[in-house]
Amino acid sequence: MGAVAGGRRVGAGEVAGAPRRRGRSGQAVQAELPSRSVSASSCALALAAALLLALGACRFGDPAPTPLRGPEPAVVAIWPRVAKEFAPARATLLAGLDGAVRARGYRVVTSPVAAEMLAAAGAAADADPAAAGLALGADAVLVCAVRSFAAAGDRPLQQAEWDLTWRLVSTRGMGELWSWNDRGTWLRPRDDDRPPGAPLDALPEVANVGGGPVTYRGADELCAALHRSAMLRLPKTLR
Repeated sequence: MGAVAGGRRVGAGEVAGAPRRRGRSGQAVQAELPSRSVSASSCALALAAALLLALGACRFGDPAPTPLRGPEPAVVAIWPRVAKEFAPARATLLAGLDGAVRARGYRVVTSPVAAEMLAAAGAAADADPAAAGLALGADAVLVCAVRSFAAAGDRPLQQAEWDLTWRLVSTRGMGELWSWNDRGTWLRPRDDDRPPGAPLDALPEVANVGGGPVTYRGADELCAALHRSAMLRLPKTLR
């Protein structure tokens, strides 16, 4: 559920104890071996620094995306509805989903905007994601289907369980383009010393290889992390 991020200066002049050789003019000249050694060390240090920068930019463990079963949509609308029994927690359950889809490169109609557009279009458009393309101005709708969700505690979250399915539904008559299911539980580890204040859609902090305990301030932050994890399986747009 979560996801990882993660010299010595040599002075100029003759090196003490360095071997010396005679030039053709008969004058002593400094051996080239030490300077070559320094040059090789500098190259090694530069290469190591470049590798560290590259590793810092990588996110280890990203899963391979699941291919789309149809044409790639240019615009994706986030379906602003959840099952009736979860409606009071709708904002929590959809927290961070807009940003997670946008991070894959798609143009996104956010869930609040989609809710307004559906309300203006009437009940017919609000009933079926696949038929809402005209009302939402989108090629596909991303639906987060909540089969179960329960959480205890807040600031910090103590425990949670969930069963969520994300479905990308075409509004152009192509059916379901992509889906992913995540079912799991989480229990807050002991000795949680995470500082508060990071935004919900912030990437995880850089950690040592192997990571550390994963904690959440609330159910909204957990849902945002679940959305980010699920959207890693959604192929990035090629547009």
